[in-house]
Order: sequence, then structure tokens, then C-alpha cells
Amino acid sequence: MKKLLYIITLLILLANCSTEETGGTFNGDVILNTQDEINLFGEHHYERVTGYLHVAANFQEDDITDLSPLNSIKVIDGKLLITGVSYMPELHLNITHTGGLWIESMHTTEIISFPYLTEVTDDGMNILRNDALTTLNFPDLESVKDRISFHQNASLTTIHGMPNLNTIVLDSHPEEQITSIAITENPVLNSIEEFNSLFGQVYYLKISQNPHLTSLEGLQNLSLGVINISFNEALTDYCAIGEFISAGETVDGHPYEDGSTLMIFDNAYNPNLQNFLDGDCSP
Repeated sequence: MKKLLYIITLLILLANCSTEETGGTFNGDVILNTQDEINLFGEHHYERVTGYLHVAANFQEDDITDLSPLNSIKVIDGKLLITGVSYMPELHLNITHTGGLWIESMHTTEIISFPYLTEVTDDGMNILRNDALTTLNFPDLESVKDRISFHQNASLTTIHGMPNLNTIVLDSHPEEQITSIAITENPVLNSIEEFNSLFGQVYYLKISQNPHLTSLEGLQNLSLGVINISFNEALTDYCAIGEFISAGETVDGHPYEDGSTLMIFDNAYNPNLQNFLDGDCSP
């Protein structure tokens, strides 16, 4: 009965929120929990969603396998969240713009592909807890706002597939200074060199618990704030960030100090501020 009421409600919303029978704009938020709901929403061929779009598997009816009915959507003003889908080896969507991107707990997804996405404008790019993920395909992505986060992706060896990513953008309220990069608990990750064309002000950098990461190559063009680098068992090469640290100040003008703005510990090599000043960015 609850399922029937949900579908009836969705039908009413779809009828009321578009100025045309198909195409145009859906005004509001969308939550899709089953393949039938995805298919039903896709029949309207919306090109824009003004709120957020959340695709989340229903644990009692985890039957989502195909997002192609949503391929008409080009713009999502709010966040795009795709979470908890069990059976989707490749995640592919045609959006060009979204306010935020969250891909989380996609248990069998090996490939995440957004071939036309150019910008994430509000709540960052968050790739979290995707056990099978090996490949990213974001060839047109140029800028991300607020944060970039890769966390607990068990099969991801390199952060690649974003060759044109060049800007991490400060929040629209710069006094909050929340722009961050967090790369944490990725057990086979060995390279972050894909970030080598990335410029921007990063007020918090956290690189932690990536046991196969040996170098911070890729971060050399960033202006940094607080730095937390810890529990990376193979990490020895910090030269990508050494020049910025040796200049003495964070991006917001605070001095680098061991244990407060500069926290480096429990890695294969743990340089302190004096090491950076002496040019000893690797052993």
C-alpha cells in the first residue's frame, strides 16, 4: 500500500512540475528508490532538476541496474547523490553541471563515467566506499567547489580520468574557509598525480591511511592551509608541497607550526617544519 501511494504521489509531482508533457524542468527534489521509479521519471525526459536528485536503492527491493532513463538530464542545481546500489558495474550519466556529486557505497561499480560533466558548483565531489571502483571517467571536468574527497575505495589504485580538472573553487562564503581535499583509507591507492594541473586554495588537506601511496606528486600547484598527513606506511616524498611549506605561511596567513597547522606523523618519512626549511622533503 505504501508503495502504491508513493508511485501515485510521484505521478502527481511529475504532472505538476513540468510546463510540458515531456522535457523541460522538474522543479523540486527527486528521490528514486527502484528501477520502476527511475523508468517512470525518465519517461518525462527532463533536462533540468532544480533541487537535488537522489538515487538510493531500497533495501527491500534492490533492483536498480540501469540509469540510462535519466540520460536526458543535463543540469542538477542541487546535489546528485547515488548511493547503495548493489548491481551496477558501470555508472554512466550525461549531466554537464551539478551542485554537488556524491557517489557512495556502490558495491559492484567498477567504472564511474560522467563524460560531459564540466563543473561541480556547490558541495564538492565525494567518491566514498565504492568497493569495486577502479576507473574514473571525467574527461571534461574543469572545476570543483568546496571539496574533493576520496574515502574507502577498496580497489582504486590511481585517481585518474580527470585530465582537465584545473580548479578547486573557494566557497561563496570565503570566511568559512572550508575548501578541502581529503584522500583517506584507500588501501591500494598508489598515485595522486592526476591532480598535477589542479590550482586553488585548499584550507584543509588530509592524506591519511593510504598504505601504498609513496609520493604527494600532483599537489604542487595548490596553496595550502592546515595539513594533516598521517598513517601512510609507504609515503616518503613530500616535495610537491615542500616549496609552499618552506615559505612559512598557510594560505590564510598563519605560520606553519609543527603539531598545529602542520601535522605529519606515522608515515614512512615524517618531515617537520625545519626539514622543509632545509629542503629535506624526502629522505
